Amino acid sequence: MKKIIFLILITLFLSACALTVKTNPTSSSGGDGGVFISADRGATWQQKIFVSQTQQKTVTIGNVDVAFFYFHPINQNTVYMSTLSNGLWKTDDLGETWVQTSFKSGNVTGFDIDPKNPDIMFVGYQNTVQKSIDAGKTWEVIYTNQPGNTINQVGIDSYNDQNIFAATSGGVLLKSEDQGTTWRILKQFPNKNLKRLIILKIDSHIMFLITQDGILRSNDNGVTWSDTMTQALNKVTALPINDFIFTDRNPSIMYVASNNGIVKSKDGGSSWVVVPTVIPAGTVPIQSIAINVYDENEIYFTAGSTFYKSQDDGTTWQTLKNVSSSRLFKVIAADPKKAGTLFLGTLLVKKNMTNFSENYQTEFEKVLEHLKTDLQTIRTGRASPAIIEPLIVDAYGTPTPLIQLASISSPEPTQLFIQPWDANLLKSIEKAIQTSNLGIMPVIQGAGMRLNFPSLTEERRKELIKLMHEKLEKAKIAVRAVRENIQKSIKQSESAGEISEDQKTLELKNLQTKVEEMNVQIEKIGQQKETDLTTI
Repeated sequence: MKKIIFLILITLFLSACALTVKTNPTSSSGGDGGVFISADRGATWQQKIFVSQTQQKTVTIGNVDVAFFYFHPINQNTVYMSTLSNGLWKTDDLGETWVQTSFKSGNVTGFDIDPKNPDIMFVGYQNTVQKSIDAGKTWEVIYTNQPGNTINQVGIDSYNDQNIFAATSGGVLLKSEDQGTTWRILKQFPNKNLKRLIILKIDSHIMFLITQDGILRSNDNGVTWSDTMTQALNKVTALPINDFIFTDRNPSIMYVASNNGIVKSKDGGSSWVVVPTVIPAGTVPIQSIAINVYDENEIYFTAGSTFYKSQDDGTTWQTLKNVSSSRLFKVIAADPKKAGTLFLGTLLVKKNMTNFSENYQTEFEKVLEHLKTDLQTIRTGRASPAIIEPLIVDAYGTPTPLIQLASISSPEPTQLFIQPWDANLLKSIEKAIQTSNLGIMPVIQGAGMRLNFPSLTEERRKELIKLMHEKLEKAKIAVRAVRENIQKSIKQSESAGEISEDQKTLELKNLQTKVEEMNVQIEKIGQQKETDLTTI
């Protein structure tokens, strides 16, 4: 009996161990995306996606697409995270556990907390501004915009928290002077999407609006705006903007990340200079950039699925592929209260292509069609109009294909007759035939021209077969050129995080298979043409 009880206890113990391992909240089964956190300035990263666990399953946020992070102004361990389609999340233990807020779906586009009274919060959600006075437990809609016009950003005046601002996708900047009870239009920007609103904390008179084509700046709390920053950014080709960052300690130093690279300003945006990185300009978009607020010489950025770090103000860069995710690194944020702590958010890019070579099928087909047309110009033992149709004729100073100038018929197997629509072009047509490699002397008959094709000599057949093989080789070179373009596209997509490394390998393999198939088709076309040439 004791042995039986002992065996039962051992079995239960092993079962419990197996259950713990199976439900590891940071396992790959939870998705390789979501949130990654570094506590040592990006040297190492840990995926922080745990939500809850039961005996049946582990719930994680490993598959969410991150829009932005927001650090609580008072509580050091509290961070909010907005997602593109899974609502707003919150952690009170610096990422160890995430809890979904009342916004359980969609994209919370704007979020701000009153630093004087952190129980008061505002969000921009779809076409509404909503307010909470109990730290997010309940929410009230305090403004509804026109349908289709999103509230992209909300912001609180740090000096006068009665002033609340809201930027919309329809180009309207709204202001409330009573914490959201009433609203008015502060400024309208026709044809602009006000993507972000940033209010300087140390001087709320200074505000920035990020639009689809630049940065607008106000020095009078949003009353008037200037586009001088946009004009300066245009000079260094830094538009459109993917990210814009500065520190509250030294807001005159700014960085802008774009598809073309990174630029920096030391005078509050009046002038900008390019910051050299290890990425050639315009190859891989710079998604996000962050500054260590405790050491402004240390800056970070993400591009594709790679994290980059500089400790000398961008003079040299470290390329760190130390984040275990194949997804696009969409957001990088430096914790303003914990030196060296970084948050990284990912995005799964669903590229609309199952096979790159299929997308270039038209280019491959063009190569084959051009080859077939080109081979028709090589005569065989039988006269065919296709032999002379593409000949270029000087028609009143304009190079024109013969087929556009005359009708061509084959009255006999070894004879062609050309009937120009304008008899004045006979001499030009005759010259074009004489200077071609057909080896035929045209005979003018009235308003037309007759071509007699003699039987091919053995020597001539060999010359034409050699010419045919030259055309086949040109077609293979054209196929290789198409392949190089596709290879470049595949590698750029992998660098930008649009496809994984495994998918890149698969696509390159599929591409090579397609190229081999094309070469087989070229050889078959050549074999058929050679048969025609050798047939007497």
